[in-house]
Amino acid sequence: MTVVTDSLAQLPIFVTFLVIACFWVLIALILLWIGDRFVSADTREVSGNGVRNMLTVAAAFYGFMIGFVVSQEWSNVNDARSQVSQEAAALSNAGFAALTLPYPNSVKLGDALLSFGRSEACEEIPKLRVSTEPSLKTTTALAKLYETASKVSPTSVSSLPGYGSMYGAIGNATSARRQVINAASERAPPVLLIAIVLAGFVLLTAVSLQDVRHGRAHVITVIAVSLFVALGQTLVVTLSRPFAGAATVSASPLRDGIPAEFQRCKNPATLTDPHQLDPSRLG
Repeated sequence: MTVVTDSLAQLPIFVTFLVIACFWVLIALILLWIGDRFVSADTREVSGNGVRNMLTVAAAFYGFMIGFVVSQEWSNVNDARSQVSQEAAALSNAGFAALTLPYPNSVKLGDALLSFGRSEACEEIPKLRVSTEPSLKTTTALAKLYETASKVSPTSVSSLPGYGSMYGAIGNATSARRQVINAASERAPPVLLIAIVLAGFVLLTAVSLQDVRHGRAHVITVIAVSLFVALGQTLVVTLSRPFAGAATVSASPLRDGIPAEFQRCKNPATLTDPHQLDPSRLG
């Protein structure tokens, strides 16, 4: 089930809805054919009250399940966005603290921070749209950042307040990154997805078995309900991946406040002077 939802989440929203809608319209047509072939008009009339009761229960349960899952998935998306913002804030704090250190440590650490943030924005977050695994390039950039921080010279630099603040902020960014990666693997449990599909099937079956007074109107009603079922499941699928689908988590917080030449994914500039990061250059 997860494989199916992940595959559909990669498609444009309209295409996802079209695929799911085609499936449920096909199911609706099959149910209509079975009903016309095996359920007589007398049987429909006699069982009318029972069918209406089943329809009420199925519709309520389906609506509840869709609302519950969509609410949880939207919460996961917002949590992922919050973690990206926290990572960006931690990297910003680390950058400002690093630039208070004496040259050349300030430049080396500043460039290592830029490399890690750029790798996160250009490599890892885009990769999380199709995968739940961290980017090896970003992990390597983070390891290089810690290595650069461990090799400050002279060693007395490590006793400066700015160094402690920077190292702590790097740790916060690392923790936030771990949460961002975890958010990419969060999914609604398969049992809930199966329950939603079954509830949709029961709802559609109940509608197709209603007492028929006007054949064409009945067909239109059943198809309309199938589209309603498809719409609810499209919402579930498109929100199932925080970094893909309807509510994509953006990497823009990691780029805010950084001059354009250091943001480029290809051929970025190398930091050689702390003044290159002067905020006044952004205006």
